[in-house]
Amino acid sequence: LSLLFYFTAPQVASLYGEPKVIDLLQLLSVVFFISSVGFVHNAMLRRELNFAAVVKAEIIANFLSTLVCIYLALQGFKAFSFVYQMLVYSLLNTLLMFLFLRWLPKLAFSFADVRSVFSFSANLTLFGFIDYIALNVDKFLIGKFMGTEALGIYYMGYRVILLPMKQVTNSIKNVLFSSLAKVQ
Repeated sequence: LSLLFYFTAPQVASLYGEPKVIDLLQLLSVVFFISSVGFVHNAMLRRELNFAAVVKAEIIANFLSTLVCIYLALQGFKAFSFVYQMLVYSLLNTLLMFLFLRWLPKLAFSFADVRSVFSFSANLTLFGFIDYIALNVDKFLIGKFMGTEALGIYYMGYRVILLPMKQVTNSIKNVLFSSLAKVQ
């Protein structure tokens, strides 16, 4: 995904008619790589029902990355302040996951293991992709036809309205999924 975002940034920028999007997307592409490094640690902490570590990492990363974003916005970084916020959040969250779960992966690969989870993973990935498109097509259309300012206003309003519901459902989902997985 990092490479896809990096190399398709010029096409996305031409789609929006906004050359500045190239640099934003190319810098943002690093987030996919950084986040993937800590993904297994996050999953293992959740599987162990160690939500305290997961929440600590998220709160610390959120707080510090928000401070970075505000500072950079005040320094005139404009949209880049949000990209740097995402980069700092991903980096801090990943580092904290490694700190809270002192486990290092081994360089090993098994086709049998991949086959055992492939159909579930493929279906889940396809669903996630379709769900992402369905949840973001409105933002794409607003950005394309109404401009970046209208998109920014819409996006912030959208987040404010959905934030309470998202916090509650994500918390319940994470606890239930991890608990049921441990029982199974």
